[in-house]
Amino acid sequence: MGSEMILVVDDEPHIRRVLSFALQGHGFRVITAADGREGFEMYRANPAIEFLITDYVMPGLDGLAMCRKLELKGGERRVPVLLLTSYDFRTTFEQLIEAGVDYVLNKPFSPRKIVKLVQDILDDRKGIMPQGEMAISISGLGSDLRSVAGDF
Repeated sequence: MGSEMILVVDDEPHIRRVLSFALQGHGFRVITAADGREGFEMYRANPAIEFLITDYVMPGLDGLAMCRKLELKGGERRVPVLLLTSYDFRTTFEQLIEAGVDYVLNKPFSPRKIVKLVQDILDDRKGIMPQGEMAISISGLGSDLRSVAGDF
């Protein structure tokens, strides 16, 4: 069970509620933002955030633009980023890497699987999970999950 702080950015209130409920149910602390601009401000104001889940398409500042603006790639404060999308993905892996996005997951998704994914990624970052276990645990998400870095 995690106690890490997760930022969930999505313009759909029911997505924010479902993810918050699922993550909080497993001990994570969750803060939410309704769009990329709010997400940007919350991330900058909360150094305790250890994971970012963001929708791709949102009014105003979209998830990819928010990540680029946060300068997540190579920045001093690097957190894992999961980008959610319900659209055919029309961007390149280079653009995702440049923005600091680590994973892309298609909607609809299973909240339970997102909780497992978040926990596995955070455990892997902390060295809790034995090397090679990450690929096994994430593979259950099937073709809906793509690792941007191709690390599994």
